[in-house]
Amino acid sequence: MNAAITINRTDVDGVPTFWVDTGRPTLSATLVFRAGLMDEPPARSGWLHLLEHVVMTGPEQHGLAVNGSVDLAFTTFDAEGDPAEVCAHLRRITERLAAVPESDLDHERQILAAEERERDPSPLDLGLVWRFGAHGPARAVFQGLGLGAADLAGLQELSRRLLTRGNAALILSGPPPAGLSLTLADGPAWPRTELPPMLNATGCYVHPVDGLLLHGMVPRTAAGQVTTMLMGHRLRESLRHRDGMAYSPGTDYLPVSPTRSILVASVDVEFDETQRASATMLSSINDLLLTGPSSEDLRRIVAERERDAVDPYAAFDWAALAARRHLEGLGETGPDQVVDEVRAVQPADVMATVGEFIATSMLGVPDPDVRPAIPLPPLDDPVDPTPAAPTSTHRAVIPLPGSPVIRTIDGGLHVAGKGVGMLFRYADVVACQATPNGTRRLIRGDGTSTEVATDAFHQGDQLRRHIDTGLDPSVVVPVPDPAGEEPVPTRGELGKDVLSALLWIALTVAIVGGLILQRLRPDLISIGTLGVIVAVVALALAVDGIRTWLRRRARTQP
Repeated sequence: MNAAITINRTDVDGVPTFWVDTGRPTLSATLVFRAGLMDEPPARSGWLHLLEHVVMTGPEQHGLAVNGSVDLAFTTFDAEGDPAEVCAHLRRITERLAAVPESDLDHERQILAAEERERDPSPLDLGLVWRFGAHGPARAVFQGLGLGAADLAGLQELSRRLLTRGNAALILSGPPPAGLSLTLADGPAWPRTELPPMLNATGCYVHPVDGLLLHGMVPRTAAGQVTTMLMGHRLRESLRHRDGMAYSPGTDYLPVSPTRSILVASVDVEFDETQRASATMLSSINDLLLTGPSSEDLRRIVAERERDAVDPYAAFDWAALAARRHLEGLGETGPDQVVDEVRAVQPADVMATVGEFIATSMLGVPDPDVRPAIPLPPLDDPVDPTPAAPTSTHRAVIPLPGSPVIRTIDGGLHVAGKGVGMLFRYADVVACQATPNGTRRLIRGDGTSTEVATDAFHQGDQLRRHIDTGLDPSVVVPVPDPAGEEPVPTRGELGKDVLSALLWIALTVAIVGGLILQRLRPDLISIGTLGVIVAVVALALAVDGIRTWLRRRARTQP
């Protein structure tokens, strides 16, 4: 094998810097911080993404490709182009991180809110909610939830706490240029924590997309990566090349803690083939558990990693791997070490890893009728019994089939409708989006959520006060009313609207009927009497109009 790629290590203004010599005239740079979605509580989710946008905002830099991103564990700022321009960009980014500007905050918040409206959670994101609720890797589902609560002071505190010199690393595609500087604030490293307890260790659930998704927990080791590659090869052989049921079945390996990874197997199968494909997929994985990989299988994977270790196009990726492992406290590694670890993997290691995967497998299917054929326990949405002693009951102002009934209890509420009951104890709520029109979206720690349009219920003001006073203020996220939507009137407001309609009818009858009567029987009613009647009704309408305006104005206040 040719000499492996060399990863060089130095420091730039106290930031560990990992670089490879690609020989290119341009420079690629990635400034990475050990902070991501998993570090944000749901009620503050989206703050890192907003911070990344705010510090990236500025005039377009022609000839320089720049980007930023936030994933589960890392926040990154990328730049590629002329070395001097890359240096200027990094200097500007780090200066704005050290002193977060306010000028673009609201603008970027709007942009991110628009982005979140267009973003659908991935099938894996939804599957992780079944496994972790609203915690750990499942927080990817709730990204952007807390944007409405973000302010300048909070973003500045977040930057001082997480996006610091001690929590950063720099990756370069060449030696550090002269004049490169990083003016980051001082701060400690932010360790990556272990995973939260799993709500469900194994099971089968229905997801809202076609295809199959099987995921399980495996050790974050070379054996875990080798098993991922072997499983992907088996699925392609059986589901595509042999049976022709899928176009691109495959696997992925997602590190989610210093010691654990999620192995994901996906199959893009037609709806009608779901049951047969699921049986084939599980059979292929079970064969790998029972027989293990052949010597030829392992030699092929070692050869692939050996090619990667000398591929100049992979050099920057190797430097990025070393930087991220450094930030996670896992020790720096390079191509030689990775190849040696893969060579050391034995068939027994793979079989043990597959065993752990199967023991923690969760399968997402598009059709609930598939589940009886799957040897995994079915998972369904939680159904909580109605509390024995509710303090109040709220029914819909306009009752429709399936309209929910909400019962408040001490420290929470119970939402029942369509045969489903969900108990939301306020101590279990990790986030609540609150709109001025009275809607409250509550999210429990297990990922279950409900949306309560309080104005749509009898005694809605009382229901809203019960929610707002019961929740911890730190989990409440203010959001604007949905564009173009009017608040649903309460029963009392409907009654007042009926009164307004009756007053208008009375005014019309008084004018038209009075004029007719005065012309037919002028002896019964005079023009003066008719004027008094019309004036009284008109005054009542004016008072009602002012009252309605004041009521609607009050309802638009947060």
